[in-house]
Amino acid sequence: QLLGLETPVEHTLVNTAAILEALAVVKLDDAEDFDLSWLTAVPPGTQVVGVFGSLGPGDHATLARLERHGQSPRAILLDVNAWGVVAHSGADTHPLDSTLHTLSNAGWRAQGLGPRDDLNAVWQQVSQ
Repeated sequence: QLLGLETPVEHTLVNTAAILEALAVVKLDDAEDFDLSWLTAVPPGTQVVGVFGSLGPGDHATLARLERHGQSPRAILLDVNAWGVVAHSGADTHPLDSTLHTLSNAGWRAQGLGPRDDLNAVWQQVSQ
């Protein structure tokens, strides 16, 4: 799930409570593709923050397209193998390192998050 937050980048460190509150009410779905219909209602330059689990083959291109809409989007990628999460519906997924490399090349600031990682430290790296 993606959130379009109208908070300038320099204020995200100060206002992490609003981000965490928004993430707390995100509903999961079984959709195979990202629903990007909300992009039409979001002004260009809006900060995009994503928290992702396993990503399928078409997801990298979609996320690269989002970078062109937002302002240096941020992502936390859950290391689903380390967390022991099974990929949805048997879809091919890309390894964490490959996804981090792809998103970084597309202009995202992204970090992986495993079960032993400190979420606060990972968020600090992503939000710099």
